[in-house]
Amino acid sequence: MIGKKQKVLLIFLALALVGCGKEKLDEELTKVSEEERDKKVNTLAEKSEDEEANPKEKNLAKKESNEDIKLVNEINFKRKPIKAQALEGAKAGSKSTLVEDRQARKDFVTKKQMEKAKGLRFGIHLPKILLDSKDADLANKEIEKDLEELKTMYKDADEYSKNSDEPFVHAEFSTYQDEEILSLFIHLYNNIDSSFQVYRTYNFSIKDGKRLTDDELLSYFAISPDQKLDLMEKSLADYYRHIIDHYDSYLSNPSYQYDMGNKEGFAIKDLWQDNPNIFYVNEVGRLMFFSKIYPDIGIGEVIETQTLAGPDYKTNRYSDDFVRMATKLGIDPDDEKVNAFIIYMGRANAEDTLPNVMSKLFAWQACFADYKDPRLILEGQRDPYDDNNAFLTGNDFYLVVPKWENAVISLRSVEKRNDGKVIEKDNDFLDGICQRSTVLICQSQEKDTPGVKIKIAYRDKEIESLVSLDKNGNLTGLNPEMIDARKILDWDKTVVEYSFSGPLYEKILTIMGRG
Repeated sequence: MIGKKQKVLLIFLALALVGCGKEKLDEELTKVSEEERDKKVNTLAEKSEDEEANPKEKNLAKKESNEDIKLVNEINFKRKPIKAQALEGAKAGSKSTLVEDRQARKDFVTKKQMEKAKGLRFGIHLPKILLDSKDADLANKEIEKDLEELKTMYKDADEYSKNSDEPFVHAEFSTYQDEEILSLFIHLYNNIDSSFQVYRTYNFSIKDGKRLTDDELLSYFAISPDQKLDLMEKSLADYYRHIIDHYDSYLSNPSYQYDMGNKEGFAIKDLWQDNPNIFYVNEVGRLMFFSKIYPDIGIGEVIETQTLAGPDYKTNRYSDDFVRMATKLGIDPDDEKVNAFIIYMGRANAEDTLPNVMSKLFAWQACFADYKDPRLILEGQRDPYDDNNAFLTGNDFYLVVPKWENAVISLRSVEKRNDGKVIEKDNDFLDGICQRSTVLICQSQEKDTPGVKIKIAYRDKEIESLVSLDKNGNLTGLNPEMIDARKILDWDKTVVEYSFSGPLYEKILTIMGRG
């Protein structure tokens, strides 16, 4: 049995392997012809070859680089996901009219574990591709073989696994669909046998149902075969840079022997091998690939999915977190009347109550944020006797998810005057903090008046809210553009006690204090 502290440490080590996302681009899109796309891709490839053959052309090529970027952007703007309801059973944010969940768990999962098996976080979900083509039929047969392997593992489980309320085998999938392409990603894994990890991608041309090669998929994004490796190498370098910085920041006394960068070269070498069918478009429109990673923290090589470096291959400026949540709630991300979500995470004012908040937050992270930590803004005050220190004055935690990846969030201290009007006041500690994108905030509340005003801004857009809890636990004072998303998950079935981000927990304790 894993103890509480050990479980938190394991969660932290897993989080150290999570990469960062990028923002979307918000543009009105139109379809591009295959001839136009192929012509532009060939132009980019020929230009690359000419530069190698004739060094004198390099200066000219540099001058034309801006035109190349413009060219890529023009093609990126042609990609637009379909308007459809959330695909039941798929990862949050997935939409498709050509895929359905097989609901195969009904054939072999016990009644005790069925509720968890149906969920987003601990589920068993495999897709059935509805395209009418030979390639789609072959893909479905491969998926059926994976399903049979899961069934065999489940049948042969030990008694401990059978008595749990959570199945130990898992399967998840995501979908992306636009007018031309259908892209699927599948991941199967086993909680007991870490060596069992299956990653599959399936990309199809909707016009004829033909399965696309990686190079064919990339051509839809104006990426030539010659550019592919360059972008993959850059992605891997960015990934390791993030891992090394994150790892060294939180673990003291890192040794040479276990330096996180010692095996980066092996990961790069693996990119140079012939690895087919590793690219896909994820549920929010990011161009992704998976490859081997060598973390050197005692777990050997692992497979990690990564965002392809280079231009941003997304279709708008919305945050991934927001799009996944909106799709799950049946809200069109383009709805101008909905510009933020908020979820009350609970109350904590000491080390013994904080895990409850953090575990609920981590359930949300697992389902909607690929486990990445949100930013923090905690209501506090400067220590009057030591300007270098501050103390926490808030105890109610809220998750705020703005629509735009580069939206900024700040808190402004407020007080209620004798006439009942709430006014802003200076707070030299809080006024010096302004975060970006998804943020976990902590605020105080006196009777029905919060201690802070939440401010969201994006370019010329501003949203302000004085959010508080009433006696029934409902949120009041919400701006009409900010939606209470507390019903987005069945928290009782999704939250796991003492399962949370260790680094985020420790960071909050630095101002909350222990004991």
